[in-house]
Amino acid sequence: MISPDRLFCAFLFPGTGVPLSGFEATFFERNHTVLEPFLADAGTYAGIDFIKILQQDAIDTLPERENQIFAYAFSCAMHKTFTEKGMIPVVAAGYSMGIYAALVAAGAISFHNGLRTLDTAYQLMKPEAALERYGMGVVIGLIRDELERLCFRYGNQVCIVNSNNVTCHIISGLRETVQDVLTDAQNCGALKCSILSVNIPYHFPVLKKLRDPFSRFLESESWNPASFPIISSIDQKILINPSELTFFVLKNLYTPINWHQVIEKIISEGIDMCVECGPGLSLTKNGHFYSEHIHFINVKNALSKVGV
Repeated sequence: MISPDRLFCAFLFPGTGVPLSGFEATFFERNHTVLEPFLADAGTYAGIDFIKILQQDAIDTLPERENQIFAYAFSCAMHKTFTEKGMIPVVAAGYSMGIYAALVAAGAISFHNGLRTLDTAYQLMKPEAALERYGMGVVIGLIRDELERLCFRYGNQVCIVNSNNVTCHIISGLRETVQDVLTDAQNCGALKCSILSVNIPYHFPVLKKLRDPFSRFLESESWNPASFPIISSIDQKILINPSELTFFVLKNLYTPINWHQVIEKIISEGIDMCVECGPGLSLTKNGHFYSEHIHFINVKNALSKVGV
């Protein structure tokens, strides 16, 4: 077991819709005094009993909004669980919609303000899903330059909105065009191409039209300087001040991100321990592609690693 006494690490917060690991309910039972208030408060806000749904192993059946709220609350609760055991975050980063939990962890916003911000972003984007025009897909087995050339054929109808590692990328855009690019990628030798079960084109520039209403909402909230730096998933800059944090949250709605470069930034800072604060093991699995010297603590191995 790794001693958590003054264990310095990066705290990483996953996005929503990731497959559960099967260890979330067990982690909850071991740490229910910390997790219960977060899930109960978020459940009251969402109008659903998250604790009951978790114990019934039915989180995967939740609608997209409720799934986002659950992941956010669970992530915030995991952060508190680890910090109460003496783990000290040097930096934090959020994968896609995971930025809201990262902001709460750093003290930039309160848990309830983060909940409202997450939900406001979703409600603004929801009409795009109702149009059923947009989609997202994942391509595994091509390097970024190869996939960019395929997307370029279709102009501004599709683009890469994230790279998880050297050969795993997420595309977003018009649904039919996304499917065309997936077909092209498959023909070019990609190992796996899949359409994602979402209708909202996360991080796609078409969502820039939501900038003004979301900006007004962000300006109405109370913000504090981050107690530890947050790495921008857009340009990997170190963010602390409220003005730069709010601008990052705003741009995250409609700007492509690059998780691969976030992890490379963490490695370049000499950090070799990451804590995946949230449901699932998606960030840990991505981490296997970066460096054998980076280690992950997560919902599955927390007990054996740090006694949580």
